[in-house]
Amino acid sequence: MTEHDELIVDTADLDAVTAALKNLGAWGGDWEVSEDLGLALLRNLKVGTGAELDTLITDLNAKLLSAGGAPPLLGKNDSAVIGYPQHKGILDPLDTEVEVVVGPPSGGAGIHVGVVDTPLFRHSTFGGEVVADEEIVIGETDIVDVWAGHATFVVGKIREHAAGARITVKAGLDGTSGARSLWETARKIASFRHTDIKILNLSLGVVTENDVEPLALRRALDRLGDDVVVVAAAGNRRLTSNPLKIFPAAFDDVIAVGALDAPFSMDRPWVDLEAPGIVQQGAYVVGEVDLLEFAHTSFTGKATWSGTSFAAATVTGALAQAMGEGLSGAAALAAVTEGPGAVAKKVAYPR
Repeated sequence: MTEHDELIVDTADLDAVTAALKNLGAWGGDWEVSEDLGLALLRNLKVGTGAELDTLITDLNAKLLSAGGAPPLLGKNDSAVIGYPQHKGILDPLDTEVEVVVGPPSGGAGIHVGVVDTPLFRHSTFGGEVVADEEIVIGETDIVDVWAGHATFVVGKIREHAAGARITVKAGLDGTSGARSLWETARKIASFRHTDIKILNLSLGVVTENDVEPLALRRALDRLGDDVVVVAAAGNRRLTSNPLKIFPAAFDDVIAVGALDAPFSMDRPWVDLEAPGIVQQGAYVVGEVDLLEFAHTSFTGKATWSGTSFAAATVTGALAQAMGEGLSGAAALAAVTEGPGAVAKKVAYPR
């Protein structure tokens, strides 16, 4: 859902846009600048609906063009960047007796992997090589939402192949709703520009009006540089006949990963790979969890879960493992999709 009283603007256009908004009587007087993104978020604009926001954008462009300037770089701030892109997955996580698999400690050694996801529940199998900017602590009487274990499950899938990699998790999604705004998520992504990550896992996504590329996400990825490989979940479409694009997976320079043989997985031309994503075993929280489709259930740190989020994490882990063995980005991708150690397959369209 778009925040109807907010706009994202390039900082180079901020003064001109601010002046134009004041002239149009729409300036709200509240803004925030992100140096990492080179963008500003304008809040509390004097518009109340999506239609009014569209009209305001049209008026802004017209006013600046009539003044002899160029059209400003503007974007909307969607509030539904989520770990289940577009639609919920088919199944809630379920507790399992199967132990969490951790790969050999040499896997991914020397490789730094970034993850933007929910706050992290620190699983007992995670050592000092896994760090997070926000963690979840669950008390004995607490009941947490299903999202509380999303980042944990993602990190666990990465570590099945790359237990020796350094993994930094930044909370770009909320641990209760599993969602945050484009602005908040993009800021977390762009903050990795100050690090040495080689791979960024984004098991999240957002749909936009008319498949318009979201400015904040596009800018965040551009700020990382060309040497960072970005892996994103293709999205869980359920049985929607004509699904919209999921960003960032639909960006040309992102590896979009669907779930192999899964009816809920996206099967659009912008999906690059498919990896196992049905009934995956992995690390989860310890405690009572309020599920999406069923009553709350007790978990013991292990779960089965389905979704393209976890297919993407598997590819990220395998890439880190290959890079740790000295392979370049292209050669690492080939190792992930070809030969006896392949964990994914390339997708060709039309199918």
